[in-house]
Amino acid sequence: MDLKKYKIIKVVVEKKYMVPINDDTSINGWSLKEVIKDWFERVPLFQYHANRDSSLMRGTERVISATVED
Repeated sequence: MDLKKYKIIKVVVEKKYMVPINDDTSINGWSLKEVIKDWFERVPLFQYHANRDSSLMRGTERVISATVED
């Protein structure tokens, strides 16, 4: 039996989002703090989120680091 060995590569990526705001610095009545909590803490990045995903600034993604974990 061929037992494959694996290593984990941890990649840290930066992405930028453009958030439309009203005069009171809110989106849909939410403060930016509430938006951050909903978009990035409550809903995992791999899960679809219409507002967050449509606000991603394409072409801004960049790799910060890539390291092999022990």
